[in-house]
Amino acid sequence: MAFLGVILAGGKSERMGRDKATMQWQGESWLSHMASLLKTAGAKEVIVCGREAPPYVFLPDIYPNAGPLGGIHAALRYSLSVHQLPLLIVPVDIPSATAEDLVTLVQHSNKAEAVTYKRSPLPIYLNADASQLTNLEAILNNDTMNNAIHHWLENVLHFELPVSPPFKNINRLSDLEA
Repeated sequence: MAFLGVILAGGKSERMGRDKATMQWQGESWLSHMASLLKTAGAKEVIVCGREAPPYVFLPDIYPNAGPLGGIHAALRYSLSVHQLPLLIVPVDIPSATAEDLVTLVQHSNKAEAVTYKRSPLPIYLNADASQLTNLEAILNNDTMNNAIHHWLENVLHFELPVSPPFKNINRLSDLEA
């Protein structure tokens, strides 16, 4: 099954105190590591949202300062206009994830428009659809709405895999020691 791999790397890394995308994990940057995981999981192409990261396709956020939803929106819009492919979206800050964790999401893609792990909105497998783009734009255009991924997923046919892998977002240096 063909899909696009998407890395969300547009955060300011304020809690970390340094750029997360350039931090090292097993001898490579977190960004390169996540790209390798997506390729191993079967991504046709890897794109990066929020920052330029040659040699990968770069997508700037159309909605700046919208957090992960801004990157998801840019990737969904790109897919619908260029490839018409589903998306496997990962944040740059889960370096302990494995390709198997991502493949499991892909394997359950027929269950809903979006597939995640329980209590973890990212990574997410998203079957690209124009109605999702419309829904996402409505949230991003409404300043009074909560731009959290959880809020958006309330409006998407969403399936949660019951068991979460042992990865977590790394937001602070102390998270690496935990």
